[in-house]
Amino acid sequence: MSGALQSYLDSLPQWKDDEHVRSLFAAFTLSKQQNPELWEARYRFWRDLLLECTKRQLLGGSCLRITDPTALPALLSRNRSTPLGLATVVDQMTREHVVEPRDNGLDSFLARFARLTVLRPVNVAWDYLFPSNEEETHPVLKKEELLFPELIKELADKTLALAEERVKIFRCFSWKDFTSLVEQAYGSKIRDEEDFELIFTHLLKKQKLTVRSSNDSRIIKIDDKLGISEEEVKIMQMKEFHGVLDTQLHELAGRIDSAKKAAVSALGRKDRTLAIHELKRSKAIEQYRNQRLEAFSTLQTILLKIEAAQSDSQLFSAFKLGESVLRKVLAGNAVEEADNTMLSLEELIAEQRELSAALSVPIVVADEAGLENELEDLLVQKRLSEQEIIFPSVPKEEEKQEVTKDFSKLEYA
Repeated sequence: MSGALQSYLDSLPQWKDDEHVRSLFAAFTLSKQQNPELWEARYRFWRDLLLECTKRQLLGGSCLRITDPTALPALLSRNRSTPLGLATVVDQMTREHVVEPRDNGLDSFLARFARLTVLRPVNVAWDYLFPSNEEETHPVLKKEELLFPELIKELADKTLALAEERVKIFRCFSWKDFTSLVEQAYGSKIRDEEDFELIFTHLLKKQKLTVRSSNDSRIIKIDDKLGISEEEVKIMQMKEFHGVLDTQLHELAGRIDSAKKAAVSALGRKDRTLAIHELKRSKAIEQYRNQRLEAFSTLQTILLKIEAAQSDSQLFSAFKLGESVLRKVLAGNAVEEADNTMLSLEELIAEQRELSAALSVPIVVADEAGLENELEDLLVQKRLSEQEIIFPSVPKEEEKQEVTKDFSKLEYA
């Protein structure tokens, strides 16, 4: 078992519980009808585990298929104990079309045709005449590749969306560009080259790609019913040579650097003859690299001009489309009719302004002079009502005592 697979299994809470693991590793002795809840729970665990491990490239390196189902018990063992019900799980996954056996060319097609047209009717008739007990059947793991159709469809759709986003003007790309797009859609490096072929075949069947072979290389185009033209083939050949030149320039730069380091090393050993030889070699390589660099720049300029021309062509098509649509929209709208419409609008606006001015004139409900006199009388009445009535002040308690004393003095006197 690989370290990555072991780490993932150890992270699962069910994998840490010994009692739970013993239940999961047991064979499916009871049928689905006898204990449906337990059967479904165990089946869902193993189904989801196989699916997730495949997506993570933990079962043989593929992210889309199980390359060898017979190796699953050993891969998913725990403490020298292997799960006994994986054959039942894989059989049920096949019945539910979670996995499908991989087609391998014409033989697989003929075999499938024979199963559908000959063997299947015979099996149905046999089962009807001689019904068998479900408990007596024991599925076994077969050494055949099993594909996950939903994983293939999901990754293919992401790849196509990414290609549509990246490839705007020139819709052709090489096989190397295609594999790069698949890895970007997957989010990591894909270790199994067959996975690229599965994605490519799926998109071809869905008629999302067009392919053409040229000089032992594949030219791929996104969803174009017209196919790949000769001009597009030549452009792809130019791009391919452009990539070859780029690689060559990097290799020459490395050789120049290596020759200069060898010259310095020879000088350190006081071997001037060898140092001069290495320096001459670096100069010769540098001269050849400069020539290649000029060719690289020229080819790059040509490719940019072609891309600009294609962009201009698309822009011109957009202009023509816009002109056609605008002409249809303006059809029947003459200039004289437009002038009459504008004059009519101006008259209506003037009438609306006059109507607004008329509605804003105040309405006189009474004589303003009489209203002013009445308002003045109301103000006079208000002032009179607000005048204070002055009452004599009441003496305080101390003053009362002093007055009483004064009266008492008068009495005694």
